Amino acid sequence: MSKKRNLYHHTLMRFKTELGEAFRKLREERGLRPEDIQEKLGLKSTCIINQVEKGNCKRLFIYYRLCCFYGVKPAVSFIVLPEEENLFLQIEKERLLREQEQCAEQSL
Repeated sequence: MSKKRNLYHHTLMRFKTELGEAFRKLREERGLRPEDIQEKLGLKSTCIINQVEKGNCKRLFIYYRLCCFYGVKPAVSFIVLPEEENLFLQIEKERLLREQEQCAEQSL
């Protein structure tokens, strides 16, 4: 692995771990269970919540969804994503917006 790629990987892992710990604190402060979050986000199981809180989740977009859920913005000085991951995040963001619109329509 190149030095640049290794630095990116290390930075991303540190970010995911710190953010996961922050999500766990937020959940506990608000008296929520992983099941509550699973239900609100429409996830199939709590496994992904547990993975996120441990910093082991590979899907970056779930971190974004949890930021939206908790109403927070991560404080990150910089993370440079490769172009293919930026595209992936854009696709995931569009999918989430469609899901939110569908949920809003169903609740009317």
